[in-house]
Amino acid sequence: MIGPFQEADGAVSMRRILATFFSLAAVALGAMAIPNAPGWYVFIPSALCLVGALLLMFFTTWEDVSSIISAIKGKA
Repeated sequence: MIGPFQEADGAVSMRRILATFFSLAAVALGAMAIPNAPGWYVFIPSALCLVGALLLMFFTTWEDVSSIISAIKGKA
């Protein structure tokens, strides 16, 4: 049975685990910054975690897309 943190072949996906971690960290850091926010710059760590999570999800998706494209080229 394949879970959300596994690839199609059953291997554990570190990128998916890190993307989840950075997503949760972005929410936690943003929530901690709200009460003490003297300016917008206190949200930089939260924004960096969010960017990291988006990049990790993009690369996971890009790998899936490239495998689909190579499968189509191989069949043609």
